[in-house]
Amino acid sequence: MIYESNSHNRHYQRFEYENRVFCGQCIETKEGRTKPLIISIVDISYSGLGFLCNRRIDIDTILTLNLKYKDKIRKFKVKVMWCSYTISEEQNFRFRCGVHFMEVKRPDVIFLNRIIGSL
Repeated sequence: MIYESNSHNRHYQRFEYENRVFCGQCIETKEGRTKPLIISIVDISYSGLGFLCNRRIDIDTILTLNLKYKDKIRKFKVKVMWCSYTISEEQNFRFRCGVHFMEVKRPDVIFLNRIIGSL
């Protein structure tokens, strides 16, 4: 199903896509350490994805996510474009964020095509 929210600002159509992802390389603390983050993906496109999480993430923060399709896992570097407070049906997720894929290569596009094609 096509996700139409803010469609006039999108480069590519977003599709509803539900998946939980562990993000191990993200959110620097004041001490310079990273804190892991569990996100709940809600939509995906060829340029980025939208997700819910349990804390605010600053714009321009770089995250590394492992996306899975069937038995294959691919690592994607993403940049946070926006993050806002939301009311979510899922208890621990209070923020909705939009991210843009960075450094996307041909194998990444093929992988995304498999995910999006299956929706």
